[in-house]
Amino acid sequence: MDKEAALRALAALGQDSRLEVFRLLVKTGAG
Repeated sequence: MDKEAALRALAALGQDSRLEVFRLLVKTGAG
């Protein structure tokens, strides 16, 4: 997943989901 697609996906989510997804990305090293 490229950065642009990731940002679009995050923008479509609510704040809580965004934080959870961000944590997952950091954990898996995809961020």
